Amino acid sequence: GSVIFGCRLNIEQQGDEPLRAQITLSDGDQTIFKKKLKADAIRNFSTTIKEPQLWWPNGLGDQHLYTLKVELQDGRKQPLNTITKRIGLRTIDLVRELDEWGESFYFRCNGVPFFAKGANWIPADIFNEWTTPERYRQLLTDAADAHMNMLRVWGGGIYEDDLFYDLCDELGICIWQDFMFACATYPTFDDEFMDTVSAEARDNIKRIRHHASLALWCGNNEIEQGLVADTWTATTMSWADYAKLFEKLLPSLVSELDPSTPYWPGSPHSPMRNREAWN
Repeated sequence: GSVIFGCRLNIEQQGDEPLRAQITLSDGDQTIFKKKLKADAIRNFSTTIKEPQLWWPNGLGDQHLYTLKVELQDGRKQPLNTITKRIGLRTIDLVRELDEWGESFYFRCNGVPFFAKGANWIPADIFNEWTTPERYRQLLTDAADAHMNMLRVWGGGIYEDDLFYDLCDELGICIWQDFMFACATYPTFDDEFMDTVSAEARDNIKRIRHHASLALWCGNNEIEQGLVADTWTATTMSWADYAKLFEKLLPSLVSELDPSTPYWPGSPHSPMRNREAWN
């Protein structure tokens, strides 16, 4: 078989000097493909990879990882910047189909439905710097050894260290990634606040999106179930202001920056409930 591999490069260019990019995908010492692109083709690139080694969740198959290297060059073919990432070739879908109860909710990897078995991941220590690489590896290896194939990064914690996601790639632990909003009301009527939210979300979507383990972006933890009402009160925010952040801004950023990963507004969330304020 074969797969279509795509690469999106975000380039901030000063001046009008022509740029080139060299894209290399390798499997250990073997080069799978190498491609040089002119400026007009840099930002969106795709190619066909024959007989790929796919990435699978823990228990379904191997966690094969390739090395992707992108070198940006100036008009004289001199390197300006180089980025190297480990990636897995796979598809992960959130299957939502209407049924007699409402709609389904399950994940499918490479076309194969699987049961998500896992846990809620909170920061491993009250002081983040005390979580050593060895501690990350121990905890995540224990999770894989317990046959877990998914962890939900809790919205009341932190966007985890790069090593966390690297290890999840290696171990086949899919990630349900909350944005960092939990158990509170947020001043979404404040434009400056929303600007900071947008900047933080953009940075983390771009940082995490290449990981094979990333299965879902989720807007928040436990806000919808008791902290939202028709109007603002001392303990609730309005549905209209809730929607600005979790039904509009965050899904629009995911759609723009990581369109292959599904978005879910909150945990828990009732998708079949009709709220005119969201329209």
